[in-house]
Amino acid sequence: LEYAREGKSFRCQSQKKVEDERAAALAPSYEDVRARSTAAASAQRTENLWADLAHWHALADQEWRHRLYRDMSKVKDMGNEPFMLLSPSNQRPPQVPRGFYAGTLPPNVRRNQLSEEKCTTAEQKAAWRKAERVHKILNGVRDCRGRVV
Repeated sequence: LEYAREGKSFRCQSQKKVEDERAAALAPSYEDVRARSTAAASAQRTENLWADLAHWHALADQEWRHRLYRDMSKVKDMGNEPFMLLSPSNQRPPQVPRGFYAGTLPPNVRRNQLSEEKCTTAEQKAAWRKAERVHKILNGVRDCRGRVV
């Protein structure tokens, strides 16, 4: 009653519950929020993948740049920081040729299952050869134990 005597308005509990229920009904569900954030993250990963592929292919196409990076990587320690070759999204170069593949995928084949044998068209085989070339330039040719030959 004191509250009412001072002329202040107040809501009864049932009124507050009804307003809270309306607000909850208008808010997006957890599943909707999660689906939107998952889609946004997937789109960002795809964008980063294509930006990284363009970066690695440009690096391999410019002989002076990849020679410079290969020479720097032999030093391994440049001042206080170890040398590490990174893409625009701060990723190291892929360790396998399929990581550099920039062509269309064969039917029913995922990127992580890709190999030269699964490439069916001439365009896919050319993209695979280019991916192998970029892989050899950036990672060196390695033997079965991972040592650079």
